[in-house]
Amino acid sequence: MIPLIFFQEGILNSFDLLRESNVNIGKEVKIVFCLLAVIVFFDSILAIILGVLTSGGDTKYPFIVDQVCQWGFVLVPTFFLFYTKQLTSATVPYYFMLLWLTVTLFFVYRRYKSLEWYHSLI
Repeated sequence: MIPLIFFQEGILNSFDLLRESNVNIGKEVKIVFCLLAVIVFFDSILAIILGVLTSGGDTKYPFIVDQVCQWGFVLVPTFFLFYTKQLTSATVPYYFMLLWLTVTLFFVYRRYKSLEWYHSLI
């Protein structure tokens, strides 16, 4: 996450994206890097909560919520925009990914706080 925020210029230089002909691409890639840093942060929190739920015996709910949210908030909208030729920027799918993580994190955190997932093994 740290290189995506603080070392963007170095990454862009290694791929030669800072030339004058690629000015627009460089700006868009910097936005994608920032979005990826936020996505990595939220995905790490989601992975921790999913691990706690799974270790507590709840395996179906996290799997179903994650898959339904991925299809509903990332794959279907991105495919629809691509198919109708309205996908004009590479940043749009990353915004969809951020929405997916936020919604999934909301539902999984509600499940975590409700303690319905906890099955005593004693």
